[in-house]
Amino acid sequence: MGAKLFQQAAGIFDHLKTCVIGLINQEPTPDIAPETLGTLSVLMLAQAQEAFFRKTVRDTMRDAVVAKVANQAQDFYADALRLIQVDSMKDYWPKGWVSLVAGKQAYLHAMAEFYQAKAAGAGGEQLSRLQKAQELIQKANQRGEKHIQFPEALQRITAEFTQAKKDNDLIYHERVPDHRTLEAIGKAALAKPIPPAKPMSTNIEIGRLREATQMLNGVLASMNLPAALEDTSGRAVPASLIEKSQAMQQLGGIAALDTLMRELPELLKRNKEILDETARLMNDEERSDKELRQQFGERWTRTPSEKLTEPLKAEAAKYSTIIETAMNADGVVKMKYNEHRQGIEILSRGNVAEALPNAGPDAQLQGNPAVGELRGLMGQVEAIKAEREVFEFELQNIKSDSLASDFLSVLAVDGVIGPEVLDSHLDKLYGALQAQLRENLGRQERLLAQIQTTNTQFCMAKNSNDGASKREAIMKQLAAAFDAYNELKENLTEGTRFYNDLTPLLAKFQQKVSDFCFARKTEKDDLMHEVQSRIANQPSPPLPSQPSYQKPPAPSRPPPPAAPHQPPQQQYHQPPPQYHQQQQPPPSFTPQGAPSAPYPSYNPYQPMTPPTLPTGFNPYMSMYRPPGMPPNNAAPGGMQYPPQQLPYPSYPGYSNQPGYPPR
Repeated sequence: MGAKLFQQAAGIFDHLKTCVIGLINQEPTPDIAPETLGTLSVLMLAQAQEAFFRKTVRDTMRDAVVAKVANQAQDFYADALRLIQVDSMKDYWPKGWVSLVAGKQAYLHAMAEFYQAKAAGAGGEQLSRLQKAQELIQKANQRGEKHIQFPEALQRITAEFTQAKKDNDLIYHERVPDHRTLEAIGKAALAKPIPPAKPMSTNIEIGRLREATQMLNGVLASMNLPAALEDTSGRAVPASLIEKSQAMQQLGGIAALDTLMRELPELLKRNKEILDETARLMNDEERSDKELRQQFGERWTRTPSEKLTEPLKAEAAKYSTIIETAMNADGVVKMKYNEHRQGIEILSRGNVAEALPNAGPDAQLQGNPAVGELRGLMGQVEAIKAEREVFEFELQNIKSDSLASDFLSVLAVDGVIGPEVLDSHLDKLYGALQAQLRENLGRQERLLAQIQTTNTQFCMAKNSNDGASKREAIMKQLAAAFDAYNELKENLTEGTRFYNDLTPLLAKFQQKVSDFCFARKTEKDDLMHEVQSRIANQPSPPLPSQPSYQKPPAPSRPPPPAAPHQPPQQQYHQPPPQYHQQQQPPPSFTPQGAPSAPYPSYNPYQPMTPPTLPTGFNPYMSMYRPPGMPPNNAAPGGMQYPPQQLPYPSYPGYSNQPGYPPR
């Protein structure tokens, strides 16, 4: 009984996970979020599988079967543990759940190894599996902490391991293989979600009513009813078509549909762009994290993005599924619009008489009994449609607030809400209305069967001339176009409202992802700075010892400076003048390309001391001589000195140097 209830709970959570988004027009709260409902479903399934495991132990089934059931149970608990520990949801669970689920997962894993060891028989494999089971059961007690412990299982596994080790040491002497080399234990999934037999949802009931009404209208339109009953003369426009044309014109006609058809793709595009941009932000952040993790390796210590973005990706996938479903529905609406566009245009313009050809006098059916019978059946059809409008109004305004107080009262008294109590309260609230809905749907099936039979008699009574056939086909087309117009207008209005309600939800989701990416970027910058600082401050390894041949030689004592070389004296072609002081040579100069002759050094910035002039020499006498004064070379007493011819000493290559003027 417990396993069945757990499976039913898993099925209910799965059902809510798939339909909760379509039943609300805002972002779900954490208790009914798809992630929460999915986690609860897996947890219920794990407990159901555990119940089956305990039953197989009580029924003393084969050890290999018990091991497979236990291994599947620990696998379910491992999935539940992974979902509970998701960062975005772990704060919503009670604190002891993680320890409880982790302890049970390790316990069931240990029991799977224990029963598989018993199935293997005495020997090395049995010892290896028992040793693994002993490690797992100790780990289960550590994980369970104060919430759950398994002392009996630990005692049983320890005793079995001790006895098996003793037998192998004394009798079998088999080598104990490594547990990783052993064959994996199989799995037997006995627990499966059981979907609710009667999902109580007002939206589902309303959807059933609308679907039945659409099918009824389609069948009647295929038989051109009730318009065929009003055209018994074959010439006049049926009153129903005139009323439908006037009603369509009041609703805006085809222009209103065209406006909605143009707006719908724009709304879809806006929502899709928001979702695509949100997915791009997550993908860019994850790609950046992977690149830096590959670059820095173990130094990149922050949590990988793929783990943190798992709930965000699940939410994005949920919105993507919603948009994809909406796009498929929009495609169906567009196809129906194109199919009935011509008839909608005729009814919107109001020129129904021009579109209908005359059938001729042979098509008159006034006084035929089939006509009267069909008119009575059409009256019943209108009554069924009116009842459904009332049912839909009651379903939309039903009050279920009393259920919460009733369930809390039962829970306070009995401590549990059993299926009998649940069914009784739901039947009390929905029972009478559901019975009326079933009777209405059943009456429609019987009514359609009568209409098809009577319409066959009516068609046989009609004269099948060409004018009547064309007239009837056009009237069928116009009747179907009117029904399609009402359905299209309702669908397009709901679609517009749906996309407008979805936009703020996607914008909020995008902001949440943007905040996440900004926080991760800040964390990345801080960690990058830390890693770079650590790399820059890391000490360099010691240098290797330098080989002896690379060491520089010891410095030798420099030689003493050489004495300056005196330049050779220049030879004069004529005897030098008899000066009291020898004439100074010109400044030293080394011509380009000439060998380095030992000329004395010359410093242009050092002031030059003029040479001492010889006695009796007046250099200014040659510039000015008063009348009567002897010439310069006249000695005292009228004696003249011989003219002095002092040739300028020639220096090799002096006149060939660039930059010097020729002499």
